[in-house]
Amino acid sequence: MQGLERDTRCARPVTNNAVWPIEHVLKLLRHWGPTAKLSDSKLAVKTAMLLALATMWRPTSEIGALRQKDIHVDGSLLSVQVAYSKARTYKKLRIQPLTRDNILCPVQMTQEYMDRMGYQYHSEEDNQFFRIQKGKSTAPRTVAG
Repeated sequence: MQGLERDTRCARPVTNNAVWPIEHVLKLLRHWGPTAKLSDSKLAVKTAMLLALATMWRPTSEIGALRQKDIHVDGSLLSVQVAYSKARTYKKLRIQPLTRDNILCPVQMTQEYMDRMGYQYHSEEDNQFFRIQKGKSTAPRTVAG
C-alpha cells in the first residue's frame, strides 16, 4: 500500500515498524468510497487488501500469486486456493460474505473485481488474478505494495 495514502486524506499511522492497525487500513479502504467510482487499480488494491485480511495470507507470496483458476464464486460463497509448487501442496479457504458491510466485504469486492475485469466465476485460466489494467498482469510484488 505504499503511496496509496497520498491519494486520500487518511494519514498513514506514525509508527517505527511496518505494522498498521487493521482499523486504519479499513478506514482508508472505506474512505475511497463506493466501488463503482474506484479506478481499476484501486479496486485491485482494495480487493487484494480485503482478501489478505480475510485469509490472513501474505500479500506477496500468496495473495499476489493468485491465478484466475484459484478463485471460484459459488452463489455467495468465495473459494480461494493458492498452490505451492516446491512443496506440491496448497491452501484452500471458503469465505462467506459480510452481511452488514458490503463496502468492506471481501466476497462482494472479489465479485465486483471479477465482473469489472471480465473474469468467469469458474475459470480454469492460468493467468494472474490481479491486474492494474484490463489485459495487463501485475507482479505479486506490485500487489503487496
